[in-house]
Amino acid sequence: RVNRIESQTSIFADIEVTMKETLSAKQDADITRTIMDLKAKEVAYQAALAAAARTMQMSLVDFLR
Repeated sequence: RVNRIESQTSIFADIEVTMKETLSAKQDADITRTIMDLKAKEVAYQAALAAAARTMQMSLVDFLR
């Protein structure tokens, strides 16, 4: 009985490790892809800020030209 219990305990421990690895593979983010996406969004945001700053500095005379 002790051998069976130890065997089952070992099997369940292996299953637990396998399940944790599978869950981690499904839930973890791809760091490289995430960084690239965030950088692309940052560049677009900075461009929008720069364009807004240029249009805010325009005077009425500049706008009418």
